[in-house]
Amino acid sequence: MHIKQVTIQGFKSYRDQTACEPFHSGHNVVVGRNGSGKSNFFYAIRFVLNEFTNLRQEDRQALLHEGTGAAMMSAYVEIKFDNTDRRLPFERDEVELRRSIGLKKDEYFLNRKHISKSDVMNLLESAGFSRSNPYYIVQQGKIQALTVAKDHERLKLLKEVAGTSVYEDRRRESQKIMEETDGRREKIGEVFNYVEERLAELEDEKDELKEYQKTDREKRSLEYTIHDRELKAINLELDEISEKYLHETEDAERLERDMIQTTTDIEKAEEELEAKTVALASSQKAQVDVEKDREELVKNRTELELQIADIETHQENEKSLKYNLERQMAQIEIDVENKEKRLDQLKPEVEAIAEEELSVNKELMIKERRADDLQAKLGRQSVFKTKQDRDDFLHKEIKLLSSAKAKTDKQYEMKNAENNALDDSIQKTMGTIKEEEKKVTVQTQELETINREYSNQCAERSELQSQRKKLWRKSQDLDMTLESVRSSLSRNEKTLQGTMNKQLSSGLKGVMKIAEENGIAGVYGPLIELFTCEEKFNTAVEVTAGNALFNVVVDSDDTASKILEVMNIHKVGGRVSFMPLNRLADQKQNYPSTQDSFPMVTRLKFDNRYRLAMNEVFGRIMVCRNMDVATQLSKSADMNCITLDGDQVSRKGALTGGYHDVRRSRLEAMKKLRSAREALTENSQEQDSIKMELDVVVGQINAVSSEIQRLENRRNHLKEALGRRKEELRDDRQLLRERMKELDTQRLSLNDLESSNAALALKLESLKKEMQGDFRDSLTVEERQELGSLGQEIAVLKKKSLSLDHQRLKLDAERQNLDNEIGSILSRKQTEVGAKLDAMRYETGADYGEKQSALYTVNTELKDLDTRLRELEATSNGLRKAVDAAQKKLSKGKSQLRKIEAAIAEESSSQQNMLKKKSALVEKKDDVTRKVHELGSLPINAFEKYKDHSLPKLYKLLHTANEKIKKYSHVNKKALDQYVSFGEERESLGKRKAELDLAKKSIEELIDHLDRLKDESIERTFKQVSKHFSDVFSQLTAATKGKAELVILRATPGQDNDANDSDEEQDGDGSVSQYTGIAIKVSFTGRKDDVQLVQQLSGGQKSVVALALIFAIQRSDPAPFYLFDEIDSALDDTYRTAVADVIYNLSHGEDPAQFITTTFHPEMLQRADQYYGITYKNKISYVNCIEKDEALKFVTQNLNAPPEGGVGGR
Repeated sequence: MHIKQVTIQGFKSYRDQTACEPFHSGHNVVVGRNGSGKSNFFYAIRFVLNEFTNLRQEDRQALLHEGTGAAMMSAYVEIKFDNTDRRLPFERDEVELRRSIGLKKDEYFLNRKHISKSDVMNLLESAGFSRSNPYYIVQQGKIQALTVAKDHERLKLLKEVAGTSVYEDRRRESQKIMEETDGRREKIGEVFNYVEERLAELEDEKDELKEYQKTDREKRSLEYTIHDRELKAINLELDEISEKYLHETEDAERLERDMIQTTTDIEKAEEELEAKTVALASSQKAQVDVEKDREELVKNRTELELQIADIETHQENEKSLKYNLERQMAQIEIDVENKEKRLDQLKPEVEAIAEEELSVNKELMIKERRADDLQAKLGRQSVFKTKQDRDDFLHKEIKLLSSAKAKTDKQYEMKNAENNALDDSIQKTMGTIKEEEKKVTVQTQELETINREYSNQCAERSELQSQRKKLWRKSQDLDMTLESVRSSLSRNEKTLQGTMNKQLSSGLKGVMKIAEENGIAGVYGPLIELFTCEEKFNTAVEVTAGNALFNVVVDSDDTASKILEVMNIHKVGGRVSFMPLNRLADQKQNYPSTQDSFPMVTRLKFDNRYRLAMNEVFGRIMVCRNMDVATQLSKSADMNCITLDGDQVSRKGALTGGYHDVRRSRLEAMKKLRSAREALTENSQEQDSIKMELDVVVGQINAVSSEIQRLENRRNHLKEALGRRKEELRDDRQLLRERMKELDTQRLSLNDLESSNAALALKLESLKKEMQGDFRDSLTVEERQELGSLGQEIAVLKKKSLSLDHQRLKLDAERQNLDNEIGSILSRKQTEVGAKLDAMRYETGADYGEKQSALYTVNTELKDLDTRLRELEATSNGLRKAVDAAQKKLSKGKSQLRKIEAAIAEESSSQQNMLKKKSALVEKKDDVTRKVHELGSLPINAFEKYKDHSLPKLYKLLHTANEKIKKYSHVNKKALDQYVSFGEERESLGKRKAELDLAKKSIEELIDHLDRLKDESIERTFKQVSKHFSDVFSQLTAATKGKAELVILRATPGQDNDANDSDEEQDGDGSVSQYTGIAIKVSFTGRKDDVQLVQQLSGGQKSVVALALIFAIQRSDPAPFYLFDEIDSALDDTYRTAVADVIYNLSHGEDPAQFITTTFHPEMLQRADQYYGITYKNKISYVNCIEKDEALKFVTQNLNAPPEGGVGGR
């Protein structure tokens, strides 16, 4: 075993956690400058090894680091031991011992577990750290102290090594006991003498006492007889009172049962009254709501009826208007048709007249042109002299006419092209009109279809709205029911909570809330919620389980730990117990088979997964018919038994019972709570179902409303589109008529151009013929005849042309008027009347249908509300009767309860009086009994001697005896007893004195034996230390062959006290030791004539002797490791080398020990196994493992360097 590692934090100069590298099991050397922390390092090890005990607060404060940075509030030092040799009683290779201190604590930890200081001391003792050997840790100054020690101080040290303190402690204890024994012997002697004197006095008082005792016995016999008769009378009266009290107790129990039953009936009546009252209030509220809804619906119905009446009146008016409009429309259509027929008739007439007029005008023009030409020819003959002049003129005229004809031909072609284009446009417009008419027809049909769909959707919406109102009413009814159920649930929860304490109630609430909020699975709830039973077993089950009814059943202890962790984190108040199913044992019970008992667990109904929890609480309980059966069964079957009334018999024999108030039954409260929860769940589910159905209906209403809105938008759009299309159709028709007129005008213009062109052609042809003919002075006969006929023909043609023109103009005017009437008047009227008819057809009809549908819905709802109102009225009437009945029942119950309470109070008062009387009698009986007992032992004939005497005679005899006893008033009435008592005491004192004498002799022998053992231990230890001292000194002075020996100084009679520093020394136990000291004789040269006492040596030589003595003590009482702090500081090089060799041999021998030393000299480093350097920076010490060269380099440097810095580490 050896120190493997030391960890320091916050201790003295070691602020940060410092864990040095593992120590070597041999010799470890620590180097460092003065003040760097070497001594503090050793101090830390001593601190853990329990060298500093019972530290006060200021002592602990002084051990905490006080350097730079924040102040340390705690510190610890931990030593890790190598335990491969199992020197410490642990089956592990490493053992960690830690000591931790703070301002208010000082604690030990072994392998991270708390341990007491005494356990630490015993552990170290078992490992070889003897408290009697103070030299396994040698700090600075200890060598110096040993060099100047006196002989008696070295003897004291030898005693410590020898462990004589044990003998001295026991000797002091024996000496103390002997002193106490002597004191008791002296007291016993004094008492013994007093008893002897008192016995002589009592011898004279015995005869007189006998006469007194004879009279006293007679008196006591009389008193006994009197008291005995009083006791018999008292007992007789007590029996009568007990019997009467028993009957009244039975009556009181009966009244108590009646009161419980009446109270239960009252509670049920109150619950029924409350439920009926709430139901009545709900029914009345529903009735008020229904009446409000009915009033609203009646109001709506009235408004709808008025609106429908208005619509019907409007429809009647519109019907007449529509009839007139339809007649007007028919007349317009007839007029249009007639006028169009007339137009169709006028068209061929006008065309025929126009064509005839064109032919006449053409012929007239030709005739006039021919006449003009003949006249011109006739004139030219008078104008022109020669043919050439004429031809030149004609040539010019032909040229002009040709040009005019070409121009006229061109105009004709243009007019003809325009006419053809206009004709095409007319045909196209006519096609457009036909298409528009078809579209108008289609849109009209579509509008009628949309109106029908709109009416259907409005009816469907009304039906859905009615259904929604029904669901709303049903939901309101359920809300009132839920409110009543929640009130009942809250009341039952408070009732159940009232059966448990506040801590338990808070704990249960916290557990269930945490499980729900954190989603912790496996929490099944309190035990009381997991089973049911018949009502007759409630008392037995509740008494058996007690507060275990509220233990929370969970699937595993992990679940319970999670919940407790959350409760601690959130500081949830309350206390709760868990039953983890995985921790409950499945114990199978062998139940006895009897007719008068049965296992309680078989009468409980529960889910099989809770079987272990039920068995844990109820598994070993038998329900018995009565207490006799329970008592017998508990002994024979080793089972706990209970009756239905709750009286228990433990299998260990204990009986428990008493009154159990069934009115505060936990299971009954749980039953009501469970029923309320089921009702709440059922009604909540129904409410959710209604809400879901209501959401569906609302969704349907929204969908239908959206569809109605869409249809209405579509209908309005179609109305607008149809109006626009009809307007366009009217515009197209007007355009068609205008273009027809234009076509007629163009045709007339074209005819004029054609006539003009024909005239020009004829004139041109005439001029060409004239130019080809001979130049003559006058016309030919034919020409003159022709000219004459032309004048008549022209006149006839002009007359005919005028007639035709008049006819054409007349027909054109008529056609123009018809056209204007059709296009401007009739067409506009037809459009206006048609628009009015459309508005009447689409708007009034749709609005009327919607109102009719709404009215039907309102009437249907009113019927439902009337039915509902009648039902509610019937329900309210029934509930009023039920409330009246419940109130009567409650009043009757309360009246009966008052009577029962009055009877109970009367019974209680009577019982109290009987109890007072009984108490007085019992007190009197006790007083008489006490007097009988005070009479003491009586004569044998005292019970029969006076039994036949009357009571007055007894009192007379008693008076005589009392007068006689007065004569002996001066007699010591206890003389005889005192004589016997003092005689027994004298005998007892004699025996006690003999025992004390024997005890004193035994103690004296024990003290002598302890003195011998102590001397033997000193002698034995002295021999061992002396031998080891000589050997070690020889090793240390091997170079000079030195020798040394220890000499024990003994006390001699008559020795001069001043001749020696310590003569016959008085030990700590008060005894005088035969040893006075230990002297040391040494010779550093080995010669006998050079032997010196230690006082005569130099300082270095004394240090060598002191080291030899220390090594000798360590060899005598070896430890597993040693700590040396600069033990070589006063030695020269030779002795330092010798000391290093000794340490090396001890650390590498057959029974090696670990050494941890500090030094400033290189000799100690030469044969060490591992090296450590301690540095000191910023007031903080550090420990580092270094190489041998670094250690040697350091010790050769200036030893007076300042504390800052130190030895570097690897």
